[in-house]
Amino acid sequence: MKPLPRIWKAVKWGGVVAVMVLIALWVVSGHRGIVAVKSGWCGVYLASGKVAVCAVEPTAPTQFRTGSGLLPHARDWNPWAFALSLTKSRWQVGIPLWALVALAVLVAAGAWRLEVLARRRRGVVSCPKCGYDRDGLAAGVACPECGAAPRG
Repeated sequence: MKPLPRIWKAVKWGGVVAVMVLIALWVVSGHRGIVAVKSGWCGVYLASGKVAVCAVEPTAPTQFRTGSGLLPHARDWNPWAFALSLTKSRWQVGIPLWALVALAVLVAAGAWRLEVLARRRRGVVSCPKCGYDRDGLAAGVACPECGAAPRG
């Protein structure tokens, strides 16, 4: 059975794009903070190599700001560690961007590796034209599916 090529292609190339975007965010977050706050529910902060998601108290309408002095406490974050903060009025989860980059690299590399292995397997016992599994056929017999000659 042939694997789903569109899905594999999307996972492989989507993983590469995700890695590049995450690395760019990682670099940018070291210099500037980015804050997006949705009033009454959630805030997303990107600063000092970490993404933080938190529930906030309802205050103002949705805001989106950038700058270096938006999160004075963000410079105190350890960009290499995970963080969890629970208080009476809010909760906050901090995920370092290196962990997201590592996860994206693992997924993309795994998808590329599986495709290389599948190509290798197909090449050993499959028809070069249609991919029919030739396992069990005699060495000089043409492909019963498409009639192509076997590999030399």
